[in-house]
Amino acid sequence: MNDEQLDEILRNALTPQREIKEEEILLKKRRREEKTMKKRFVRLLSVLLTVALTLSLAGCSSSNTEVTAKGYPADENTTWGELFEHFDKEGFHSLPAEI
Repeated sequence: MNDEQLDEILRNALTPQREIKEEEILLKKRRREEKTMKKRFVRLLSVLLTVALTLSLAGCSSSNTEVTAKGYPADENTTWGELFEHFDKEGFHSLPAEI
C-alpha cells in the first residue's frame, strides 16, 4: 500500500464521524432555534395580553368618567340628598320633610 491508498482509507473512515458531528451540530442549532422561537412566542403573547388588558381597563375608566361628566358635578361637600334631588326630583319632593 502506498501513501495515497492509506490517505483514501483514512478519509473514508473519518467521513461517517464528520457526518455524525455535522448532524449533531445541526440538531443543536435546531433545538436552540426552537427554544428561541418559543421564548419569542411567549413574549409576544404576554405583550398582547398586557395591551388587551390595559385597553379594556382604560375603556372602563373612560366610560365611568363620561357618566360622571354627564351627571351631577359632585364635589367633596355633596350630600346623598343633593344627588337624590338631582337624579329623581319627584321622588325627592315626595319624601317627608323630617327626612
